[in-house]
Amino acid sequence: MNDLEAAQRRKPGRPRRKTDVAEGGDALILRAAMGAFAEKGFSGTTVREVAGRCGVDPALINHHFGSKHGLWEAVVNEHAEAVLSRMIKSSSLAADATPGVRLQSILNAFVDITASNKAVAYFLLRELVDQSDRERYRYINRVMMAPIKEIIFPWIERGIESVEIAPFVPNYLFVSLAS
Repeated sequence: MNDLEAAQRRKPGRPRRKTDVAEGGDALILRAAMGAFAEKGFSGTTVREVAGRCGVDPALINHHFGSKHGLWEAVVNEHAEAVLSRMIKSSSLAADATPGVRLQSILNAFVDITASNKAVAYFLLRELVDQSDRERYRYINRVMMAPIKEIIFPWIERGIESVEIAPFVPNYLFVSLAS
């Protein structure tokens, strides 16, 4: 059911809040958090600031996500899910293609989804470069970067084996993509 249908079915009474986490407001909160983390980093971002960006009470964010770190993890999880599902879909769409073409399709999906939102690109770059909090660095690597490697590296190896791709160290490509 889309928002228009939901609005039409809503019963009379108290108007809906500007952001209702139970009805999709969490996406608004996560976008605001992504922007704040991208601009100011984890240390420079406060729950109060994120709440102000999306017009909710900071207590709502703490209740829904548990803490600023929980909010940060939700931002990473949402983006990782979007990137990984798009990369997997691109891989399956190019099922009959050569390893090099399939790899290009997968990499294009990663670049498209990351480059389509500057906040996402800045967020990833900031988190991967600033390794001052090893727990956050390990989390983003475990949830997002390691699965991306698992998708990309086999196609690199197949491309090298088929002589379609010149031999190189896959981690170099990965460092380039991450930045």
